[in-house]
Amino acid sequence: MPPNAQKHTPHVLVFAYRPFDIRTLVFSGVIEEMANHVDVTLLVPTNLADGLRQAAGSKAKVLALPAGLGKSRGDNSLSSDPVRGRRALNAMLALAAELTYASGDLPENASGRIMRSEVARSMKAKPWGKQLLDIATLAMANAGGNCRCFRRAIQLGYRMTCHSSGFDAILRDTSPDLLVTASAGLALDGQIMCAAKALQIPIATVVQSWDKTSTKGYPPVHPDYMLVWSHLTRQEAIHYLDMPPEHVFVDGAPGWDSMFNASPSCTREEFLHKHGLAADTANLIYVSLGYPAYHDGNLCLVKHLVEGLLTQAFPPRTGLLLRPHPAFHDEQQLLHQYHDIARSLPHGRAAMPIPVRVTYGADYFLDARDGQDLIDMFHHCDACVEVASTQMIEAAIFDKPIIDIAFGTWKTSIYDIPLKQLTLQHLERIFATNGVTRVFSPEHLAPTIAAELASPQRLKHEREQMVQQEVSVNRGTAAAAVAARLCELAEHGLGGPRE
Repeated sequence: MPPNAQKHTPHVLVFAYRPFDIRTLVFSGVIEEMANHVDVTLLVPTNLADGLRQAAGSKAKVLALPAGLGKSRGDNSLSSDPVRGRRALNAMLALAAELTYASGDLPENASGRIMRSEVARSMKAKPWGKQLLDIATLAMANAGGNCRCFRRAIQLGYRMTCHSSGFDAILRDTSPDLLVTASAGLALDGQIMCAAKALQIPIATVVQSWDKTSTKGYPPVHPDYMLVWSHLTRQEAIHYLDMPPEHVFVDGAPGWDSMFNASPSCTREEFLHKHGLAADTANLIYVSLGYPAYHDGNLCLVKHLVEGLLTQAFPPRTGLLLRPHPAFHDEQQLLHQYHDIARSLPHGRAAMPIPVRVTYGADYFLDARDGQDLIDMFHHCDACVEVASTQMIEAAIFDKPIIDIAFGTWKTSIYDIPLKQLTLQHLERIFATNGVTRVFSPEHLAPTIAAELASPQRLKHEREQMVQQEVSVNRGTAAAAVAARLCELAEHGLGGPRE
């Protein structure tokens, strides 16, 4: 470098549009830490831009998506709206990728088998034309699972049909040295990644959830680098997603740093008073309610729990803490149904705290207040009841007994399958640790919870193993580790100084 030449400061463009993308990359502190070393621009839905400027820190720039972009908060092509022409072909290829998994050296991916089966089941109710499209999509996915060349053909077709002109302009204007996404091409991530590939901009995917390497299919666009939570998810990325081993880094889970560094904001007495629970509550059962699409299953679970309390099937002075999924903010009529059931209990034996959401129009994010509320709930509860949720891992971080509901039907926009048959890869990973007690029939629910409350340390070692498996490194310091990795990749690529 000439003596008077200025050193180039790398520029990183971070694209985050789902609530949990924002939690992982913004409220964990990743972006604020990166901005101490490189130039950072955060690209978010227009409605959220103003609300996120303060959260991103004074050094990071926040850029709003242009009108017409950023209307999808979800991951799945299975539930996308009808489209035609080139976009219809692109959606079909995206779905084919979502149903495809490389075989690699690991056992067959159970998630792919279940998802292909669900597509085959649901297509029977469709008109014959759409059935033919689903048959063609399944044929591509099956071929892709068996042949790397066919997987590459799906990717090529996806990129050729991808409509990414809006993102082209953003990338040309910002000219980043690195694009960061929170998934390997799902929904809008695929569009901006296509644009980045065309402009030869390197891409790093910071995996924001437990299922992104095992249950979201094959990347329609491969990132150049992938940052994952654990050694096990690294193996999944290599074997199921064809990621080169030297391009996959185990840096931990930034979204859970606050839980590993957890400190409750209040005493047990204050917590009970805050939520209107009786001061003499001896056993507090935290119940995590699933997505609104699973509303019928949630209702059934709450009814069984309330019945258990009314019939004294639980130990004396047991209380329920029912936490709805954040998406229930848009489903107030459904929330009233839970309130109505809970009112049948004696005063002070049930509470339903609503997640703290910051909402702008159709978009929202969960800020640090909601994270602290979760920490308080896990700290002060005595057991956690959930349905196929990451809250299994979160409860294990706090060493709380975990009861997983395995009766009833998992019915969402994608699935309509008995829970005991929901053997998705990321769930089987958790159950293999033996750190979760599963309940396969309603009549066993109350006795199982009572037994766990009586022996809370019974599966302590197994829960520790679960946490070690799912978050292998940097427990409590992952945001700093991820920020450092992204800064390195932006400046040096794979030639960086760190191993």
